[in-house]
Amino acid sequence: MRISFNWRRFSLYAAIIILCLIWILPLLTVVFASFKTEAEIKTTSSLSPPSSLFMGNYLESLTEGSPPIGTAFKNTLIITVPAVAGSIFLGALAAYPLSRLRFRGSVYIYMLLIFGMMFPYQLVMVPLYQTASALGLYQSIVGNYTAVILAHIVFGVPFCAFILRNFFRGIPRSLQDAAMIDGCSHFSFFWKVLLPLALPALAVLALLQFTGIYNDMLWALVLMPRVETYPIATTLASLSTTSGTSYGILTAAGFLAVIPTLLLFVFLQKYFLKGLAAVGQ
Repeated sequence: MRISFNWRRFSLYAAIIILCLIWILPLLTVVFASFKTEAEIKTTSSLSPPSSLFMGNYLESLTEGSPPIGTAFKNTLIITVPAVAGSIFLGALAAYPLSRLRFRGSVYIYMLLIFGMMFPYQLVMVPLYQTASALGLYQSIVGNYTAVILAHIVFGVPFCAFILRNFFRGIPRSLQDAAMIDGCSHFSFFWKVLLPLALPALAVLALLQFTGIYNDMLWALVLMPRVETYPIATTLASLSTTSGTSYGILTAAGFLAVIPTLLLFVFLQKYFLKGLAAVGQ
């Protein structure tokens, strides 16, 4: 019996394995370095496993940095949670009329949203700082949080509206007509019917927005003059200074910083995979 060899499938699997190795190897170097002493990091290969599990880097990473990583986690959650919720909710409100209602000028409004996605942060950095300062948001701790949250929401709404508009357009109009006949208002249909059906797309947006805002450092440096309000990305940057860098502490803090995003992906994995398939249609 002759067995044929599928070169196309073999090439595909080989490419996937190579890409996985390219992605995994940097993570392994971070994990290995976080369990090594400074002397071992300097004298051994970055891909060699640690001789022993040295936990001192993790203990020191909790107190190092400006601010300490525990305070930075709290600051990051204060910024990220309302910014993600606000950008997704306002994006959904903008996507609903653009996808379900027919009115003059809807195409131009949609083009303005797309145009808003093209603006780089650096282009509006100075005007936004001046606006926050004029509104008094630059002088208080609550104002600092508010300014950064609003900045993330403003830049997140166009992207969320773009994704959700395409998803909403795929929902049959007959479902909306039936709901309207039963007495549903537009907001009731949006809140009770459309959003529950859009859970996969909302999960994709939640993960993407959370990751982007969680890793952001620019707006914290521009709109937050107080070190005690800095998020986790700024704390990680403060661990590397011109006077010297403790790579063991830096990698340990970096590994701790990755955990919230990984946990969010684990909890939203089912919806995330469905959402990627639905949004891509």
